[in-house]
Amino acid sequence: MLNQELDAKQQMLVPFSIDPISCDKSTRRDLLQAVLSHHGVKEIGLFSSQGRVYCASNYGVVNIPIYASTLNRIHAAENRTTLIYGKAQTNRLPTLFLYVANSKGYGANALMRPLSLFNTYFEQLDELGIETQLSVHGAPINALSSHSIFTLTLSLKALPLEIRFSIPYYSALSWTLLNLFLGLCISLLIKRLMAYQQLSQRPPIVEMMIKGIREQEFTTHFQPIVDSTSHQVIGCEALLRWQPSEGPSIPPNQFIPAAEKYDLIEPLTEQVLNAAIRLLSNPAYLQGYVAINLSRYLLLRGSFVQKLRQLAKQHPHIAKRLVLEVTEERAYDDQELHYIIDHLKTLNQHHYRVAVDDFGTGYSGLDFIRRYPFDILKIDRVFVAEVHKQHKNSAILDTMVQLAHKRQMTVIAEGVEEIEEIAFLSEKGIQGLQGFYFARPAAMDDFIAYCEKAIDKENDH
Repeated sequence: MLNQELDAKQQMLVPFSIDPISCDKSTRRDLLQAVLSHHGVKEIGLFSSQGRVYCASNYGVVNIPIYASTLNRIHAAENRTTLIYGKAQTNRLPTLFLYVANSKGYGANALMRPLSLFNTYFEQLDELGIETQLSVHGAPINALSSHSIFTLTLSLKALPLEIRFSIPYYSALSWTLLNLFLGLCISLLIKRLMAYQQLSQRPPIVEMMIKGIREQEFTTHFQPIVDSTSHQVIGCEALLRWQPSEGPSIPPNQFIPAAEKYDLIEPLTEQVLNAAIRLLSNPAYLQGYVAINLSRYLLLRGSFVQKLRQLAKQHPHIAKRLVLEVTEERAYDDQELHYIIDHLKTLNQHHYRVAVDDFGTGYSGLDFIRRYPFDILKIDRVFVAEVHKQHKNSAILDTMVQLAHKRQMTVIAEGVEEIEEIAFLSEKGIQGLQGFYFARPAAMDDFIAYCEKAIDKENDH
């Protein structure tokens, strides 16, 4: 749990650990919001590659030098992330600093009260007479009793933090009487140690993703969705692409599951959402919507749904042109389903449209669309490929389209690659088409150029 807490604060700093950010009101508001959202954090600062803090959440524009020894530890640390214990230069109070930097030396730091982050986790141990001491780079934050009969020291692999557990002499008698609690305590420590070991054994792709998010290796591409009759662009789907600085590109079906499992899906989704907002704000793209994929993990998370609500309140014209694509890749239990339906209704009240993606595969079936009135049904490509030649798929397609139309849903077919499929799908009553036949996913400028070319072609006719 402690390691997860530190990981959460590290991920909080990642969006600020980029090339220089202007220290304006918007930046200060974002920094203050991050401070208020994370327990134990009292201030966040942005620092330059020259090793000077130039913006602070509590003070605005500043010019505070970072000690050379601290900079050396940042550059020497794994993933350029480290902990430092010392006194804050603004108030001279003992402070725990968490530093995160990118490859160019720009980064952010979080200032935390030394023990506020840890007290929650060790209150039960204190009640049992077990003292805890925390050390950063070998420097103790708090003291232990001078005499003890047993000590145990644990170290975190990714950060220079040591936790020492001690049983003082005066607690020995209590331990004799409370040996049952000793067994429970040891069990607790073993479980936490095992949990930490599991976290420290994360697959290499997770470390690559953390680096990729920090160094902006992920980009958003857009694939057009066209009207099945006129072939005019009616919308597009925003798709994430990853090109690491070294090695070949990594497809989404490899990194998305890892992002969901290791809680990296939110910053990736926010990047796609921000790119969609930029496209919808572009005067050259006025004719359609943008669809983004929304992971079940984010749909279950009230904090992300709240972000979408805030976006709708600030930019209602944007929300009306955003489509949230949801896939039921595995069955929801009753509690999850309650939260999902409740959150979808909330988003609907703020004028978001919701699509059920990959319909007909996995768990995305009849029961899923029966429980919520989706706006759009996207038929998976497995039912589209060469559908004009396969009578079995054609019959299944008829059933899907009839079901969608009864529920007043717009139907879009994915994976259209052959010209023969287009007329066939249009005759089936499918309103939208998406696939390589029309265009592959492209960067924003290339996508806008495609849309403008399509408009010019229509005007010529």
